[in-house]
Amino acid sequence: MQIKFYIEKYRLEKNLSLSELAKLSGVSKTYTHSIEAGDRMPSIEVICKLAVALKVPSYFLYSYDE
Repeated sequence: MQIKFYIEKYRLEKNLSLSELAKLSGVSKTYTHSIEAGDRMPSIEVICKLAVALKVPSYFLYSYDE
């Protein structure tokens, strides 16, 4: 699984739109959409911001089983 899958998974589980996640995380809606689409790879800083907004540990957003 990839980061894009986990970000979208937790966002949808928490019933957040891209706009809501952007507001909570400080990461733009466009950038978050690009991550979920697989067009961009987020930095550790962005992963941490998204994790805080999603209320999950940052390591939940990526997997080592790829």
